[in-house]
Amino acid sequence: MILIQTPWTPNSANTILPGVIEQALQMVVDADGALVLLPQVDGGPSDSQEETHVAEALGQLSKSLNVFLCGSAYVHTDEQTVQVVGFLTGPDGATLLRTPKILPDLVEGFSDSTAETFQPAKFEVAMTNEGQVGILCGEDILSPHVTRSLVTSGAEVILNPSRERTDRTFEIRQKARQARSYENLAYVATASASSVTIDDVTTDLPPATALAEMWGTETRVAGKESFLIGDIDIQTLRRRRQEPMKF
Repeated sequence: MILIQTPWTPNSANTILPGVIEQALQMVVDADGALVLLPQVDGGPSDSQEETHVAEALGQLSKSLNVFLCGSAYVHTDEQTVQVVGFLTGPDGATLLRTPKILPDLVEGFSDSTAETFQPAKFEVAMTNEGQVGILCGEDILSPHVTRSLVTSGAEVILNPSRERTDRTFEIRQKARQARSYENLAYVATASASSVTIDDVTTDLPPATALAEMWGTETRVAGKESFLIGDIDIQTLRRRRQEPMKF
């Protein structure tokens, strides 16, 4: 699995981003059908895109590279507001998952960009070469009951496109992602961009891209590297889930 830290926009999905992913694919043993996770799109709600534009950009890139590609973006809604939505596209370019964000954007401070009326009616998963995956955008992964709902719907790998910033609860949020992985016997893959550009101002962000495993361990980036290669052993996870549990 490949977790990308490089900032991206729907327009850069056909310029900078392909080169970064191609370099990462060279480090993967079986690159065809690899699972690639992007962070939350660059920019803020004022840079929101038409949903079809985002889905088409991700679909074209996943098809050209023959990979499963996941990312989240600010998109316009029918209610004339802006919402964060996560997308998963397949090697054929088709959109496999569309998952709206449930909780407000507390880390970013854009609490008005997500409304209760946009909460998904059900949690959906899709099969990939790395197992069954589902999407929880940003802070949604921090909620135990939201995560549990996705896992009981069949998710083995939870994709968490995000954008993190350092504050007094930054480390707690990283530990919470580990906890969601351990307590649900699932992989939690988080991609957070290394920088963000809002209103033509670029600021660096803390390293928060990581792959948390069911054992409570994780692989994390240490700095601004463009990507992280994570190992998914889905058969071991499935066997672990079948073992008797003591409570």
